[in-house]
Amino acid sequence: MEYVVGIATNVNASFITVGGSFDDALLDTANYLLSMDDPPQVVSTSYGDNESVLSPKLATYVYIALNEICC
Repeated sequence: MEYVVGIATNVNASFITVGGSFDDALLDTANYLLSMDDPPQVVSTSYGDNESVLSPKLATYVYIALNEICC
């Protein structure tokens, strides 16, 4: 976040944090962004878990949800 704000000066920046399990956090964040009237044009994620713990089904749901935000 600090790096992005340092490079992209004079732009609006928001920090969103979610709790719970890694699986829930990814999907909850995507769904929250989808519910916004004016979602951000750039989204950066950072997390401490390994992506390989996601089931292929959940990874597909997260991918579809994030793709709907931008397209």
